[in-house]
Amino acid sequence: MASVIEQRKLIGIDYLSELEDKAILQQIENLLLSSADFWDELSDYEKGKIERGIFQAHNGEMIDFEVL
Repeated sequence: MASVIEQRKLIGIDYLSELEDKAILQQIENLLLSSADFWDELSDYEKGKIERGIFQAHNGEMIDFEVL
């Protein structure tokens, strides 16, 4: 298992060493260096929808997706 992870890391390093696309590099940097919590990036509307869904789930107000 560990050797598979190490192989994947090396493949990623090889890929990055050849990468010239500045936009992709910027996205990778943003992903790796981001310290922002995704919750802080959501709108109040989105947060409200998520909180409502959690409330409904805790109260058993769910529909099995297989029924739909």
